[in-house]
Amino acid sequence: MDSTLAPGEQVVDGVRLIALAHTERAIAALDPDFADDPDDAVHEVRKRCKKIRAMARLVRPVVRRSAYREVNGLARDAARELGTFRDARALLATFERLIDDGDGDDDLAAARQLLLADQDDAAADLSAEHPAVERSRRLLVDLRGTLDRLVSSDDGWDAIAPGLVSTYDRGRQALSASIDDPSGASFHEWRKRAKDTRYHLGVIVPAAPDVLIPLEATFHLLTDSLGDAHDLHVLKLRLSGTAGTDDALEHIAARRSDAERRAVELGRQLYAESGRQFGRRLGRYWEADVRA
Repeated sequence: MDSTLAPGEQVVDGVRLIALAHTERAIAALDPDFADDPDDAVHEVRKRCKKIRAMARLVRPVVRRSAYREVNGLARDAARELGTFRDARALLATFERLIDDGDGDDDLAAARQLLLADQDDAAADLSAEHPAVERSRRLLVDLRGTLDRLVSSDDGWDAIAPGLVSTYDRGRQALSASIDDPSGASFHEWRKRAKDTRYHLGVIVPAAPDVLIPLEATFHLLTDSLGDAHDLHVLKLRLSGTAGTDDALEHIAARRSDAERRAVELGRQLYAESGRQFGRRLGRYWEADVRA
């Protein structure tokens, strides 16, 4: 699946086709073969929905507001239907990374047993016929039918620059908010905006691959650190107040602090420019490729 835009092509059409391809992949993940690996299917759908929403945000300033809201809402709700299944698996995986990295001991057994039980309960419910899975599938089918509403008279760099700059600026603001008032919510908000910028950079990579591939990879490192911080925050909430988990909570707090520190260090570098400077720089790459 080609998920990039080439300078000179019809840009909004290209964004719409990328979103459609992600939608088709998400629907396919919930097909009759779903039972072969339902955990991977859930992960695939949620990942594709995030990319669809990022594509909608990329053209948000130049398409009809109602079209953006419909596409964004359907993709959001389709992913949300599967959130419970993802959380149980992700929390256990996050916890086991603590142990694999040498931080675990026998005192963590109570926490692990609780998370195993959560995952087993979620897995027992997860099937292609589960109401949440069926609702997610229906929402994705509806979404496929609404993507053709993402149209605009703007084209070329002018069609995507405002959305790209807006998302970058929101990520920059979220970094400042996370530094000023560090919390699970502030870092999670930053993670969402950083992921959008990462996906946006991936779309325009052909304009300057030698520059944009490393830049996208560094944003990927940032979102990985922010993702670790978020999972550790949710893990803390799940284990808080549970007998026998004090040692686990200490490990979680230390690891979360490390993840947030790494994210801030990377963020200071990646958001050193203003949104306007960032957009102008990327625009020069795009226009140079158009003229080449």
